[in-house]
Amino acid sequence: QNHYRRAVAQFTAIQQWDWVVKTTAEQAGLYFNQKEYDTAEQLLLSVTRNLKGKGQAANAIVLYDSLITGSLNAHRGEKAWQYFQALSGNLSPKKISSKAVNYGALSLARNLFGEAARFYAKAIPIYRRIGDHQMSGRIKNELGLVLIELNDFDQAKKVLGEALAIARRTGDRVLESETRINLGEGARRERKPEAAIPHLTKAVKLNIDLNDLKGAAIACND
Repeated sequence: QNHYRRAVAQFTAIQQWDWVVKTTAEQAGLYFNQKEYDTAEQLLLSVTRNLKGKGQAANAIVLYDSLITGSLNAHRGEKAWQYFQALSGNLSPKKISSKAVNYGALSLARNLFGEAARFYAKAIPIYRRIGDHQMSGRIKNELGLVLIELNDFDQAKKVLGEALAIARRTGDRVLESETRINLGEGARRERKPEAAIPHLTKAVKLNIDLNDLKGAAIACND
């Protein structure tokens, strides 16, 4: 860690700000890996403040990604959301939505379902406003899956129904298949096989038509 501290000091002295950011992110990553979460957080916040004080706000913003991903990997979801909220004020809507989707996927991978729902919900209206309905549908499908994990079946059906409508309107057969599988999964968990079977049957047919045998097998398995 002393090596990193010396390197950051040297890069700061010669105003190589991109290297300050890169070196700090690597050092914080080591702390996160060692489960020294508070130390990693304090380091990133300290360097962020220093960069802002030197008029390097754009470089300071880059370190928020380390704060957010590090917090999510450490299962500190509320902190990650707080840092994302702070970051959002410095980004364009399109950039916010892109990052929200990435953080949502990472949250889902870490079983942080509440945070995943918040990130996906943040992205959906932005994609809708900029007219990217296909992406909006794909994120709604992911959000629906998260809501199933949260046992919020009514809201999951609503969101997945919206995703399915977008898939059919845009002719996105892959999205339609994935959404029907998720609708079937939600119904199965609610112990409503009569609602699950039609969706899963259609998903099997769609995947066979798409020559996606793996997708067909997943639908059959559900």
